[in-house]
Amino acid sequence: MKIINEEKLKPVITSKQVMIENKPITNVIYDDDGDWLCFHAYTIKEDDAYIVSIEQIIEHDKTLLSLPDLREGEKVRRSNINELWEKY
Repeated sequence: MKIINEEKLKPVITSKQVMIENKPITNVIYDDDGDWLCFHAYTIKEDDAYIVSIEQIIEHDKTLLSLPDLREGEKVRRSNINELWEKY
């Protein structure tokens, strides 16, 4: 699944670091339930979690449009916003 093909209003779990502090998204998980998680770091505190829509997260970081096609349970990362996504 490509993130752009999701319903625009589908929820995405992200973090305060991404949405408020404007840190780059470096880890994306398309989990086993078909939910998207987009973080700056691999883990976050529960208090830092934000829920936004697919449309909002793409508007916030258009580089998400370059995400590879992911199957449920797959993860990608990059060291910075200028790097290519790699599955891990």
